Amino acid sequence: MKLSKSLMPLTPIVNKVNVHTNLKHNTACNHIPGIANFLSGAKVAKGDKFQVAKSADQVAADYLGKDTYLPSLELSLAPPRSGKVDEGYLWALGAYISWYNETTPVPRELVPANAYTRLFKGAQRSISSQKESRSILDFVKDDTMRLKRSLGREDLHLVDQYFTSVRSLERRLDKLTRSNMTIPKGAKTPAPGIPTDFQTHANLMLDIMVLAMQSNRTKVVSFMFGRANSGVRFDFLKDAGRDMHHSYSHHNNIPERIKSLEAITRYHITLYSRMLQKMDQIQEGDRTLLDNSLILMSSGLWEGNGHTANQKPIIVAGRGGGSVKTGLHQVHVPKTPMNNLLLGMLKTAGCPIKSFGNSREAII
Repeated sequence: MKLSKSLMPLTPIVNKVNVHTNLKHNTACNHIPGIANFLSGAKVAKGDKFQVAKSADQVAADYLGKDTYLPSLELSLAPPRSGKVDEGYLWALGAYISWYNETTPVPRELVPANAYTRLFKGAQRSISSQKESRSILDFVKDDTMRLKRSLGREDLHLVDQYFTSVRSLERRLDKLTRSNMTIPKGAKTPAPGIPTDFQTHANLMLDIMVLAMQSNRTKVVSFMFGRANSGVRFDFLKDAGRDMHHSYSHHNNIPERIKSLEAITRYHITLYSRMLQKMDQIQEGDRTLLDNSLILMSSGLWEGNGHTANQKPIIVAGRGGGSVKTGLHQVHVPKTPMNNLLLGMLKTAGCPIKSFGNSREAII
């Protein structure tokens, strides 16, 4: 696989990434509906009521969330908008990709500190005498020192990485008392409120995602960098310009505006790549957290200038526990249902389902 200019930030992790071409949803997918039905492909109703469909992540939560503290975790960087757009869709639809059912979106958390608290809600504070602030992972290290002393030198590095995860503690706790997991006195949580700059906000949320999966507090996480028709300005980036992201997506083939859009796209891929590399440094037995995961990244449209939705720009990272061959550009038959991929991800994760939406077969 040869990475495109926009995907170059994936270079350090390219051997654990797949790019999928020619996958699409067959229902309306421009702007608002393209976000609302992203994880289902269902028809999105116009008017004053929500009508979409249960999303793939919530199907996964039904099966995989039975043995975790949280069935799923939903994060975002942008709140919903009120009102209705000219096409007749509610603005709020463009702020949700996770749906409990056809009429109920799953609330997203925008405040990093609240997301962290929800992740470890009910955890008791230890009576550590140490005055300095320590992370929750430091406590796990302390808790396993006795075990580490009994191991040979060659295993210490792997075990140290593995047991720096809260997962090791939760596995030893009774299923009914997981919410009482101990965290250290003075453990740092993100500052209250929503960060004023995009970079800090995004990186905090991505780090919380990694912690959620590393600690096994949940196996299902969804995250939105923004919402439909994003009004975010990325003027802190070189070459990104001062206009809104959405405006640059309608570049009218003007080279300067295309350059700005490319800079914004690469930045999002850079954030994604940073998270993947962090996951790949966390050992879980003879694999890494990334090896044991599947992380889908995409957007509502293929190309914004013409509202093109004949396919989705799809990247899937991770090896699904070792069963997925990676480092590939998978070119599918044009108009292959994207639900084929969602079905493949669900089945690879262990969900006992035979179909999802309009899927015809499972691909991964």
